Amino acid sequence: MRALGLQQKYIADDNVIIVSVECLIKLESYSDEIITGILYAIDNMTRVLIDDMSLGLAVNDKQGNASFFSVSFVSLSTFETSVYDCTPITSDQYLDLVLDNKVLK
Repeated sequence: MRALGLQQKYIADDNVIIVSVECLIKLESYSDEIITGILYAIDNMTRVLIDDMSLGLAVNDKQGNASFFSVSFVSLSTFETSVYDCTPITSDQYLDLVLDNKVLK
């Protein structure tokens, strides 16, 4: 499976971010650009995560078409976070998350 080769454990600024295999399997049907965009956003997020939370994310493919996701995180410790779900959502659902300031930054 392609997703198994994508399992990631990021270490950045002394923080560890683990992306679950289940999350990556859900993304397997998307283009490499979308998957890379999601992983890049997770790797470069600046938002402080509190316990268990879901954040919205918009990612564009090469043609500029947006795909919207709800990315679920859980804080395992002060320096370790796990991404356990990444679910496609509608643009309306994404806009609701933007209005609630629940977007991946």
